[in-house]
Amino acid sequence: MAALVITVSQDGTGQYRTVQEAIDAVPLGNTRRTVIRVSPGTYRQPLYVAKTKNFITLVGLRPEDTVLTWNNTATSIHHHQV
Repeated sequence: MAALVITVSQDGTGQYRTVQEAIDAVPLGNTRRTVIRVSPGTYRQPLYVAKTKNFITLVGLRPEDTVLTWNNTATSIHHHQV
């Protein structure tokens, strides 16, 4: 079975604008490799991948120009999950 490929691009040219939206689109209990191709840019957001979302690969289209970041530190953790 071929991998499912999802594209993220902040400018709207991909299927999703944020990496989290793409992750959320992967079904729980996923059994198919899903490649999330991330267009160049800085994506400043926390990312949460449920432990039942298997076979996810994140790939920067131009890794040197693709940054996934958030402002967490060891003493200050902020996320959107409750």
